[in-house]
Amino acid sequence: MRVMALPVVAVGLTVWAATPRPTDTETAGDVERARAVAADYVKHIPDFVCTQTIHRYMRFTLPKKWLPLDTLSVKLRYSGQNEERQLIQHDGQPSGSTEEEAGGLRNVGEFGGMLETLFAPESQAEFHWESFKMFAGRQVAVFSYRVSRARSTYSLTFDPGGYAHVMIVGYHGMVDVDRETGGVLRLVYEADTIAPEFPMQFASTTVEYGYVEVAGKRYLLPVRSEIETDADGLRSRNISEFTRYRKFSTDSFIQFGDTVGNQ
Repeated sequence: MRVMALPVVAVGLTVWAATPRPTDTETAGDVERARAVAADYVKHIPDFVCTQTIHRYMRFTLPKKWLPLDTLSVKLRYSGQNEERQLIQHDGQPSGSTEEEAGGLRNVGEFGGMLETLFAPESQAEFHWESFKMFAGRQVAVFSYRVSRARSTYSLTFDPGGYAHVMIVGYHGMVDVDRETGGVLRLVYEADTIAPEFPMQFASTTVEYGYVEVAGKRYLLPVRSEIETDADGLRSRNISEFTRYRKFSTDSFIQFGDTVGNQ
Protein backbone atom coordinates (compact mmCIF):
# COMPACT_ATOMS: atom_id res chain seq x y z
CA MET A 1 0.00 0.00 0.00
CA ARG A 2 1.16 3.53 -0.72
CA VAL A 3 -0.13 6.94 0.16
CA MET A 4 1.12 9.32 -2.50
CA ALA A 5 0.94 13.09 -2.46
CA LEU A 6 2.34 15.56 -4.93
CA PRO A 7 4.43 16.40 -2.75
CA VAL A 8 4.63 17.08 11.56
CA VAL A 9 3.35 15.86 15.50
CA ALA A 10 5.05 18.83 17.33
CA VAL A 11 6.42 18.50 20.87
CA GLY A 12 6.14 21.10 23.57
CA LEU A 13 3.30 23.19 22.15
CA THR A 14 1.36 25.25 24.70
CA VAL A 15 -1.70 27.41 24.16
CA TRP A 16 -0.79 31.05 23.58
CA ALA A 17 -3.59 32.80 25.41
CA ALA A 18 -2.05 36.26 25.76
CA THR A 19 -2.79 37.37 22.20
CA PRO A 20 -6.40 38.16 21.21
CA ARG A 21 -8.13 36.65 18.22
CA PRO A 22 -6.57 38.09 15.04
CA THR A 23 -8.44 40.32 12.65
CA ASP A 24 -9.30 39.05 9.18
CA THR A 25 -6.49 41.22 7.82
CA GLU A 26 -3.95 39.69 10.24
CA THR A 27 -5.14 36.18 9.40
CA ALA A 28 -4.84 36.84 5.67
CA GLY A 29 -1.35 38.24 6.26
CA ASP A 30 -0.21 35.07 8.07
CA VAL A 31 -1.60 32.88 5.29
CA GLU A 32 -0.03 34.96 2.53
CA ARG A 33 3.35 34.95 4.29
CA ALA A 34 3.16 31.14 4.55
CA ARG A 35 2.10 30.94 0.90
CA ALA A 36 5.14 32.93 -0.21
CA VAL A 37 7.51 30.81 1.90
CA ALA A 38 5.96 27.54 0.66
CA ALA A 39 6.29 28.65 -2.97
CA ASP A 40 10.02 29.18 -2.39
CA TYR A 41 10.55 26.27 -0.01
CA VAL A 42 11.65 23.53 -2.43
CA LYS A 43 14.00 25.91 -4.26
CA HIS A 44 15.93 26.59 -1.05
CA ILE A 45 16.22 23.06 0.35
CA PRO A 46 19.96 22.26 0.21
CA ASP A 47 21.38 19.08 -1.29
CA PHE A 48 21.62 16.77 1.70
CA VAL A 49 21.77 13.21 2.95
CA CYS A 50 19.89 11.97 6.00
CA THR A 51 18.81 8.79 7.72
CA GLN A 52 15.10 7.93 7.78
CA THR A 53 14.11 5.30 10.35
CA ILE A 54 10.61 3.96 9.74
CA HIS A 55 8.81 2.01 12.47
CA ARG A 56 5.84 0.19 10.94
CA TYR A 57 2.76 -1.08 12.79
CA MET A 58 -0.49 -2.80 11.95
CA ARG A 59 -3.76 -3.73 13.61
CA PHE A 60 -7.06 -5.24 12.63
CA THR A 61 -10.44 -3.77 13.49
CA LEU A 62 -10.48 -5.92 16.63
CA PRO A 63 -8.58 -5.99 18.90
CA LYS A 64 -7.64 -2.33 18.67
CA LYS A 65 -4.00 -2.83 19.57
CA TRP A 66 -1.08 -1.74 17.43
CA LEU A 67 1.33 -4.57 16.66
CA PRO A 68 4.95 -3.80 15.69
CA LEU A 69 5.56 -5.03 12.15
CA ASP A 70 9.14 -4.11 11.27
CA THR A 71 11.69 -1.28 11.13
CA LEU A 72 13.28 0.06 7.95
CA SER A 73 16.48 2.14 7.77
CA VAL A 74 16.57 4.21 4.62
CA LYS A 75 19.35 6.32 3.14
CA LEU A 76 17.62 9.41 1.78
CA ARG A 77 19.48 11.67 -0.62
CA TYR A 78 18.01 14.97 -1.77
CA SER A 79 19.86 16.56 -4.68
CA GLY A 80 18.76 18.95 -7.42
CA GLN A 81 15.20 18.94 -5.97
CA ASN A 82 15.03 15.17 -6.51
CA GLU A 83 14.67 12.55 -3.79
CA GLU A 84 16.48 9.21 -3.97
CA ARG A 85 15.89 6.44 -1.46
CA GLN A 86 17.79 3.27 -0.67
CA LEU A 87 16.73 0.64 1.84
CA ILE A 88 19.86 -0.11 3.89
CA GLN A 89 18.56 -2.22 6.76
CA HIS A 90 15.41 -4.22 7.49
CA ASP A 91 14.95 -5.01 11.18
CA GLY A 92 18.58 -4.26 11.84
CA GLN A 93 19.91 -6.58 9.15
CA PRO A 94 21.56 -5.47 5.88
CA SER A 95 19.00 -5.38 3.08
CA GLY A 96 19.58 -6.07 -0.59
CA SER A 97 15.95 -5.41 -1.50
CA THR A 98 13.98 -2.22 -2.16
CA GLU A 99 11.20 -0.56 -0.18
CA GLU A 100 8.75 -1.73 -2.83
CA GLU A 101 9.89 -5.33 -2.32
CA ALA A 102 9.52 -4.92 1.45
CA GLY A 103 5.81 -4.24 0.83
CA GLY A 104 3.45 -2.56 3.27
CA LEU A 105 2.68 1.13 3.73
CA ARG A 106 5.28 3.41 2.17
CA ASN A 107 6.31 6.97 2.99
CA VAL A 108 6.29 9.39 0.05
CA GLY A 109 7.01 13.10 -0.29
CA GLU A 110 7.65 14.73 3.07
CA PHE A 111 10.05 17.20 1.49
CA GLY A 112 7.91 20.08 0.34
CA GLY A 113 5.56 18.72 -2.32
CA MET A 114 2.43 18.85 -0.19
CA LEU A 115 3.33 22.30 1.15
CA GLU A 116 3.66 23.67 -2.36
CA THR A 117 0.39 22.07 -3.40
CA LEU A 118 -1.58 23.23 -0.35
CA PHE A 119 -0.54 26.88 -0.67
CA ALA A 120 -0.61 27.04 -4.47
CA PRO A 121 -3.28 29.50 -5.71
CA GLU A 122 -4.82 26.84 -7.96
CA SER A 123 -5.66 24.69 -4.91
CA GLN A 124 -7.97 27.44 -3.62
CA ALA A 125 -7.54 26.12 -0.08
CA GLU A 126 -9.93 27.60 2.48
CA PHE A 127 -8.02 28.57 5.65
CA HIS A 128 -9.61 29.31 9.03
CA TRP A 129 -7.75 30.55 12.11
CA GLU A 130 -8.08 28.18 15.07
CA SER A 131 -5.64 29.31 17.77
CA PHE A 132 -2.26 30.72 18.70
CA LYS A 133 0.47 28.64 20.35
CA MET A 134 4.06 29.01 21.46
CA PHE A 135 6.69 26.57 20.21
CA ALA A 136 10.35 26.81 21.22
CA GLY A 137 9.82 30.47 22.01
CA ARG A 138 8.20 31.21 18.65
CA GLN A 139 4.68 32.53 18.03
CA VAL A 140 2.68 30.00 16.03
CA ALA A 141 -0.68 30.45 14.29
CA VAL A 142 -2.77 27.31 13.85
CA PHE A 143 -5.14 27.09 10.87
CA SER A 144 -7.62 24.50 9.71
CA TYR A 145 -8.00 24.17 5.96
CA ARG A 146 -9.80 22.26 3.22
CA VAL A 147 -9.06 21.59 -0.45
CA SER A 148 -11.89 20.28 -2.62
CA ARG A 149 -11.47 17.19 -4.73
CA ALA A 150 -12.00 19.28 -7.87
CA ARG A 151 -8.89 21.32 -6.98
CA SER A 152 -6.81 18.53 -5.46
CA THR A 153 -3.74 16.72 -6.77
CA TYR A 154 -3.56 14.41 -3.73
CA SER A 155 -3.78 10.77 -4.76
CA LEU A 156 -4.18 7.51 -2.88
CA THR A 157 -2.69 4.31 -4.27
CA PHE A 158 -3.65 0.85 -3.07
CA ASP A 159 -1.59 -1.90 -4.66
CA PRO A 160 -2.13 -5.40 -3.24
CA GLY A 161 -0.06 -6.84 -6.09
CA GLY A 162 -0.99 -7.20 -9.71
CA TYR A 163 -3.28 -4.22 -10.04
CA ALA A 164 -2.98 -0.76 -8.47
CA HIS A 165 -6.07 1.20 -7.47
CA VAL A 166 -5.48 4.96 -7.74
CA MET A 167 -7.83 7.78 -6.82
CA ILE A 168 -7.60 11.57 -6.57
CA VAL A 169 -9.26 12.76 -3.36
CA GLY A 170 -9.97 15.99 -1.53
CA TYR A 171 -8.26 16.66 1.78
CA HIS A 172 -8.42 18.72 4.93
CA GLY A 173 -6.31 19.23 8.02
CA MET A 174 -4.34 21.58 10.21
CA VAL A 175 -1.24 23.67 9.60
CA ASP A 176 0.97 25.42 12.18
CA VAL A 177 2.73 28.53 10.85
CA ASP A 178 5.64 30.41 12.42
CA ARG A 179 4.29 33.98 12.49
CA GLU A 180 7.73 35.55 12.22
CA THR A 181 9.14 33.59 9.28
CA GLY A 182 6.01 32.14 7.64
CA GLY A 183 7.59 28.67 7.82
CA VAL A 184 5.35 25.65 8.44
CA LEU A 185 6.21 23.79 11.65
CA ARG A 186 3.50 21.12 11.46
CA LEU A 187 1.24 19.90 8.68
CA VAL A 188 -1.64 17.45 8.99
CA TYR A 189 -3.63 16.29 5.99
CA GLU A 190 -6.42 13.73 5.83
CA ALA A 191 -8.10 12.39 2.72
CA ASP A 192 -11.83 12.93 2.20
CA THR A 193 -14.44 12.41 -0.53
CA ILE A 194 -13.14 8.86 -0.96
CA ALA A 195 -15.43 6.73 -3.14
CA PRO A 196 -17.18 3.99 -1.12
CA GLU A 197 -15.85 1.28 -3.45
CA PHE A 198 -12.20 2.34 -3.08
CA PRO A 199 -10.25 -0.22 -0.97
CA MET A 200 -8.60 2.46 1.21
CA GLN A 201 -11.16 4.36 3.28
CA PHE A 202 -8.87 6.36 5.55
CA ALA A 203 -5.51 8.06 5.05
CA SER A 204 -3.93 10.65 7.32
CA THR A 205 -0.42 12.12 7.40
CA THR A 206 1.27 14.33 9.98
CA VAL A 207 4.66 15.91 9.30
CA GLU A 208 6.71 17.76 11.92
CA TYR A 209 9.34 20.25 10.80
CA GLY A 210 12.31 21.52 12.80
CA TYR A 211 15.29 23.79 12.30
CA VAL A 212 18.18 21.55 11.23
CA GLU A 213 21.80 22.51 10.57
CA VAL A 214 23.25 21.48 7.22
CA ALA A 215 26.77 22.64 6.33
CA GLY A 216 26.69 25.37 8.95
CA LYS A 217 23.29 26.81 7.98
CA ARG A 218 19.87 26.22 9.55
CA TYR A 219 16.97 24.99 7.44
CA LEU A 220 13.38 24.01 8.24
CA LEU A 221 13.23 20.30 7.38
CA PRO A 222 11.14 17.26 8.37
CA VAL A 223 12.17 15.67 11.67
CA ARG A 224 9.24 13.31 12.20
CA SER A 225 6.23 12.03 10.30
CA GLU A 226 3.33 9.69 10.91
CA ILE A 227 1.12 8.07 8.28
CA GLU A 228 -1.97 6.01 9.06
CA THR A 229 -4.28 4.21 6.65
CA ASP A 230 -7.21 1.82 6.73
CA ALA A 231 -7.61 -0.58 3.81
CA ASP A 232 -9.92 -3.58 3.74
CA GLY A 233 -10.12 -3.60 7.54
CA LEU A 234 -6.35 -3.53 8.06
CA ARG A 235 -5.04 -0.45 9.83
CA SER A 236 -1.42 0.49 9.07
CA ARG A 237 0.83 3.09 10.69
CA ASN A 238 4.33 4.32 9.85
CA ILE A 239 6.24 6.51 12.31
CA SER A 240 9.39 8.01 10.79
CA GLU A 241 12.31 9.90 12.28
CA PHE A 242 14.70 11.92 10.11
CA THR A 243 18.18 12.23 11.60
CA ARG A 244 21.85 12.79 10.76
CA TYR A 245 21.25 15.54 8.20
CA ARG A 246 24.39 16.66 6.40
CA LYS A 247 25.40 18.18 3.11
CA PHE A 248 25.42 15.79 0.16
CA SER A 249 28.80 15.17 -1.42
CA THR A 250 30.08 12.40 -3.66
CA ASP A 251 32.56 11.15 -1.05
CA SER A 252 30.21 11.01 1.95
CA PHE A 253 28.70 7.82 3.30
CA ILE A 254 26.10 6.48 5.71
CA GLN A 255 26.95 3.69 8.14
CA PHE A 256 24.43 1.52 9.99
CA GLY A 257 26.33 -0.70 12.39
CA ASP A 258 28.52 -2.87 10.19
CA THR A 259 26.74 -1.84 6.99
CA VAL A 260 28.14 0.99 4.89
CA GLY A 261 26.14 2.54 2.07
CA ASN A 262 28.10 4.57 -0.46
CA GLN A 263 26.37 7.61 -1.90
